[in-house]
Amino acid sequence: MSVKQLHQKAQRAINRGNYEEAYRQCRQIIRQQSDHADAWFLMSVAAAATGAVGQALELVGRANSLDANNAEYLGQQARYLCLLKRNEEAIQIADKARTCKPITPAQLDTLGVAYSRAGDHHKAVSVLSEAVAMDPDNPNFYFNLASSQQFVGRLRDAEDSYEKAIELKHDFYRAHWALSELLKTGSDNDHLVRLKKLIENEELKPEDELYLCHAIAREYEHLGETSKVFEYLKRG
Repeated sequence: MSVKQLHQKAQRAINRGNYEEAYRQCRQIIRQQSDHADAWFLMSVAAAATGAVGQALELVGRANSLDANNAEYLGQQARYLCLLKRNEEAIQIADKARTCKPITPAQLDTLGVAYSRAGDHHKAVSVLSEAVAMDPDNPNFYFNLASSQQFVGRLRDAEDSYEKAIELKHDFYRAHWALSELLKTGSDNDHLVRLKKLIENEELKPEDELYLCHAIAREYEHLGETSKVFEYLKRG
């Protein structure tokens, strides 16, 4: 099988979450072409997904040695460093990735999350703002931006970003929860009606119902209805 065919199979396996298969395909690529940067990179993704973050860092380092100005590789390297609590190094790598051209909205989002996890929320806001400007229809980008805006005290901006994420994805339950945690008092918008309509869905996953229960409990807390607060906390 050709390198191109093996690469395609590895990418499909990654997309399916079949990381062991992706790793095997990439090993075959490396046997035929040891300088195939993307094979090393995909192996790092597979390793990280199975919890071998130290190995993933070594593998993405090989990819970067072969393609030194690849924003995707550098962004993942920064993410792995964050997972290993090597935050200063993560910020340095993310800074380098920001200078790469071209860079996609998804790669900017990865960098923004890395900055946030490394504790540099101001850089995270800057990068994530670029991501939503380039792709204004992605709710996850707005959610990540809102989280960083919240950290730097831009609460009204964070509220707007959470609302934008919800506008784009009405069943973004984690965003509903985050918004309820952000708001310290009841607002003009009737969040409670919206939340109670969502929780009526009988096909909710347990995690989603948990987010909604905590969000509803927070709304009742704003209203001073203690019995309702405990009702939904208990349900959660």
